[in-house]
Amino acid sequence: MSDHMIEDLIEGSIRLLDKHFPADDRRVRDRIAALYRFQDIRAAGGLPISRRVLRGRRDRNLVGGK
Repeated sequence: MSDHMIEDLIEGSIRLLDKHFPADDRRVRDRIAALYRFQDIRAAGGLPISRRVLRGRRDRNLVGGK
């Protein structure tokens, strides 16, 4: 998966979080920080993307999935 695609996925995720949660919800800030950490780790060559994540299943380490 290209870096540009990762960046687009992160941006879309952040827009979705921003749209669906109140501005003063601190959980959103933590989830956005986790997305940026994921992007940074991925850009550094670590953490390969699994097919499970690409199929849309939540990853508990990324966005607090259940």
